[in-house]
Amino acid sequence: MLYVERDAQGKIVTIHRFQQTPALEEKQSIDDEVMEFLAESKGETQEQVMALSDQDMIRVVDDLVELLVKKGLIMLTELPHSAQAKLLSRKKARANIQPDSLLIDRIL
Repeated sequence: MLYVERDAQGKIVTIHRFQQTPALEEKQSIDDEVMEFLAESKGETQEQVMALSDQDMIRVVDDLVELLVKKGLIMLTELPHSAQAKLLSRKKARANIQPDSLLIDRIL
């Protein structure tokens, strides 16, 4: 998640990784307006801009796998051992931060 600050005309002037004040608007890193701001203001290449969205995409994949397992569409044991270990490790870490908080649950 990113937090943006806008000028009087509504144009993004600053992007923060953490919410500095409650007035900042919450945005996804995969957002056309955010990507445009980053590309224009910092001369970022498209590859660098896409790299900024990787964290959000990892969260989506985590949630997607969790949802498929919850619905019984796949079994965690069907995945390669290394993938199981990584998913379980991330699940434990996320449970300590935000228990039972799936992005997909908020969408569905």
